[in-house]
Amino acid sequence: IPPEIDERDEIRLERAEVARDWEEGWRDHFHPITIGRIRIRPPWERPLESQPGVDRESELIDVVINPGLGFGTGLHPTTRGTLQLLQSTSGGDEAAGRGKLVDAGTGSGILSVAAAKLGWDPIIAFDNDPMALIAARENLDTNGVAAQTTVYEAGVEVADLDWFRGATVLANMTLEPVTILLRRLGPIIVGEGCEGHGAGIVRLVVSGVLAGAQEQELLRLADSTGLARGRVVYEAEWLSVELLPRLSIGR
Repeated sequence: IPPEIDERDEIRLERAEVARDWEEGWRDHFHPITIGRIRIRPPWERPLESQPGVDRESELIDVVINPGLGFGTGLHPTTRGTLQLLQSTSGGDEAAGRGKLVDAGTGSGILSVAAAKLGWDPIIAFDNDPMALIAARENLDTNGVAAQTTVYEAGVEVADLDWFRGATVLANMTLEPVTILLRRLGPIIVGEGCEGHGAGIVRLVVSGVLAGAQEQELLRLADSTGLARGRVVYEAEWLSVELLPRLSIGR
């Protein structure tokens, strides 16, 4: 019991009826958002091309996300930053080149869906939250990209290193799991075969980390595992950064 509350004090509880459920409440806050070529919308919003006065030849890519119980709608700065970097080019690796991609801590699956629609294939998505994986699989199905995406229930501490070989890796997570992931990836980052994208990773896009002290901790660890900072996106207090194997820089 908190010290300011005496056991003899009377505690009153009031109960109020909520008019609608959590999922319905999303409708007030989740509206379409465009990040680069990606237009993210909830399922209750119409596709852009079906709306009057819109050019049907628009280059925007339609991504439908029902968040369910999985994090990730595109509304958060870390998701937006990851999607910006996903569509950028750096270090001689053209985003348009696509290839293999790993979505660590996939949440609602939003990054996997966007990557699949941008052309990445195959995709491995994993998360240690069973409820998030339900939402992710539903969103992959809704967007018609389930066939090119394999979904696993796993945490970063047990993720198979073979998943990451030759892959672009997205990690929109907090600093602790990102730290675990970086330490696990160390052997294949500095190992033989990084050049040519054989045994190592192509690039790692990290988000979910706060600018400042957490940023510096991340960059120190990245440097010790053979990664150098590439492009950076700051929004509010959040950082999204791409990390590139040193052997691939300047090729």
